[in-house]
Order: sequence, then C-alpha cells, then structure tokens
Amino acid sequence: MLVLDRQAGEYRDDFFRSLPHLLHSGDLLILNDSRVIPARLYATRARGHNTQSSSPDPTGRIEVLLTQQISEHEWSALVRPSRKVQPGEHLLFHHENELVLEAEVTAAAEFGERTIRFVPVPDFLSILNRIGHMPLPPYIHRDDREEDRDRYQTVFSHEPGSAAAPTAGLHFTPEILDSIPKLSMRRCERDGA
Repeated sequence: MLVLDRQAGEYRDDFFRSLPHLLHSGDLLILNDSRVIPARLYATRARGHNTQSSSPDPTGRIEVLLTQQISEHEWSALVRPSRKVQPGEHLLFHHENELVLEAEVTAAAEFGERTIRFVPVPDFLSILNRIGHMPLPPYIHRDDREEDRDRYQTVFSHEPGSAAAPTAGLHFTPEILDSIPKLSMRRCERDGA
C-alpha cells in the first residue's frame, strides 16, 4: 500500500498490516458494512408472455446481475446478452426445473443496464440465497463455489445489499480491526453520526 510519510512529506510502500499504526487521532476510517448477496442470477426469456412454459430453458440463458434495489420489487441490473432483453420482456428464473421467480424488464439503458420488476414473492432474499450466485471479481475465471459466500465478505459486513465483492475491504482481519486505536474514534451509523 502506498502511504504518505507525514514527517518526510513523501510517499513510501508499506504493508496493509501497518494501517493501525498509521492512523492518528482525528483520522476518519469509513467501513462499508454491506454484505454481498448472491446477486448473479440466470433466467430464460418467456415465449411471448406465457410464463407457464413447460421448458425451463425455452430461449437460452440470460445472465442477470442485480446491482441496486430501487424499490421493494424493482432492481437495476446488468443483463447479458442485453441486445435480446428489451422492455416488456418477461424473464423466468428456475431452480431444479421449478419456476421460483418471474420478472418484467421495465426500462433499458446503455451498456446492458436494465430495470426489472419482480413478481412479489414471500422472502425474496431467501430465494436469492437459494438460486443466486456470488458475483466474483472479474479476474477470477471460474464459477462461484459455496465457500465464496463467506470468502468474499468483509469481516465487518452485516447488512445485505452489495452486488460485488469489496476486494479492498478483504484485507481487513479481526486482528487489524482490534489493533486500530480506539482513542477519539466513534462509530457512525447509516442514519446519522
């Protein structure tokens, strides 16, 4: 990690484990406590608007990466191949040949971004946990594994909602957090200081 040596007024390389010793009273350390959800889903396009298709793969696989929740049932997502998925399109999400989620594409933007509205279901997050895949960093060229659900979380993650592994935060360990000086430090919660 590149560090500014305050006394010498120049930058130097240092190890991340040195961070607690580099912090001073009055410094601000912000930690994103968002937990990565299994936000990568695979869908199929419904033929016409028939959501009761008997085939779990009627038109090929569509990759949907949920990026931000807009409202209770609506999400921004990156869709691939985006050219085939336009507003008005119905997407079906199957798990073990059972239809578990349905959504409609309601808007399209550039670079594969789509707005999708899910048909309301009880406990949407538990369905995501069952059928979703962890969005691994792009430099990892393999499918996700069960252990990735813990491996790609920070030690301070708590609230579900992130759509990408916070790779910079993965350097923190409980030992590093515990060794950060507590003097003049306070925790700022989401709803205020």
